[in-house]
Amino acid sequence: MELESVWYELIKENQEVIIKNVVGFLNSSYEPKAGVFRTFGEYKTKPAIINKIDGEALEPENVMLYLKRKFPSLNDEFLKQIMMDWYNGKFKNEKYSLSKTMTM
Repeated sequence: MELESVWYELIKENQEVIIKNVVGFLNSSYEPKAGVFRTFGEYKTKPAIINKIDGEALEPENVMLYLKRKFPSLNDEFLKQIMMDWYNGKFKNEKYSLSKTMTM
C-alpha cells in the first residue's frame, strides 16, 4: 500500500470518529424538527432544533454557535455540514461520512 493511501485512510478514520462524536452530542441533546418562530409579528414554520431537556425550539444558527464553542478546533464549514447532514437524517445507518467532502 502506498504511503499516500495510508495517510488518506488514517485521515478518513479520524474524520469519522470526529463526526461520530459531534453527532453523538447532537443526538443526546437535540432533535431535528420544524419549529414555529415569530418574526416581526408573523409566525412562520422553519427548520428548528428541539432541546431535549426543556423542549425549547432553537434556530439552527444558535445551535451552530454552541457547536463552535464546544468543538473549537473544527472549522465552521465542517461543523455546518455535520449539522445539516444530521438534521436531514444522513447518519441513521451508523455510517459517519458527510454528504459533501469537507476539510476539518
